Amino acid sequence: MQAATGYANVRLQLHELLITTPDSDLPPDLANALARIGSSARLTLRPVAAFRRVDGWTMALQSPDAPRHLLLAHFSAASTQPEAQILGIQRVELGDGQ
Repeated sequence: MQAATGYANVRLQLHELLITTPDSDLPPDLANALARIGSSARLTLRPVAAFRRVDGWTMALQSPDAPRHLLLAHFSAASTQPEAQILGIQRVELGDGQ
């Protein structure tokens, strides 16, 4: 994904959004999703996979501090603009492993 044109800075975009942006400045559903994974997990989120879509890419993020939670960050196609933009983020509950 990072080798694709326009996607070199997506990790920086995610870091700014998920780590440095105050919760009060986030959309309520994203702030709620981040609260559910916890502050230590939020700080240790890292990319674990990326998936090419017809209209862009999706990056999967996970934390060793909250392995049951997966965040999917959806990015626009960089071909429509100089740099890909975050379209949205989803939290996926992977279950308790029992």
